Amino acid sequence: MFILFNFIIRVVLTILDNVLGLTYNYFEYSSGGTLSSLCNLFVFIPALSVIVRRLHDVNKSGWLIGIMYIGLAVFMFTMIFAQSFGVMLIIPGLVMLGYGIYLFILTVTEGDSGPNQYGEDPKVLVDLNIENDYTS
Repeated sequence: MFILFNFIIRVVLTILDNVLGLTYNYFEYSSGGTLSSLCNLFVFIPALSVIVRRLHDVNKSGWLIGIMYIGLAVFMFTMIFAQSFGVMLIIPGLVMLGYGIYLFILTVTEGDSGPNQYGEDPKVLVDLNIENDYTS
């Protein structure tokens, strides 16, 4: 639900940026908006915590998302110094794509049933609370 509402809010803010003329170019072929950028700034930490919690649900370390950000930094560094989309960007780009697909698969995978090293199964706790509400 977090991702859905975040997506809807970003679409609305992007439309508002374009209507109000608050867009700017930060790369030759890319642009952004003031409202969208503020949203990105305020949602970064909550989005990161949602992803880490989701990785913990499948018994993976939250540092896996950190590896993605390090890879993204290396990719951007390579892109800046390559000055074009040349051969130097193929390998980091493919690695980032593959790792992104791996993280996506982890986030849509069913979580571990029962407790794992990161805590209790949140679905079990929700089910217990629902049962307790009906029995009391």
